[in-house]
Amino acid sequence: MAIGLGELLASTVDWQPIPDRPYHFTAAVAGTSCELRLNDFPDENIATVWVGGVRRELDEFPVGWRLPRHRGE
Repeated sequence: MAIGLGELLASTVDWQPIPDRPYHFTAAVAGTSCELRLNDFPDENIATVWVGGVRRELDEFPVGWRLPRHRGE
């Protein structure tokens, strides 16, 4: 069963970069594929997330979400 947006926002998520798509990340949560895009903050919301066909703009990151650190590579 696919998770909803509320469950995703409350979950611990380890986001992984999507090759060839800068500032885009993917994760599988409870068997559901999710996508995250970092936006041009502060001119835009900090990020956009897609889960189960639902798109949501975010003003802050949920506490349990982890992004890989940029290593300047």
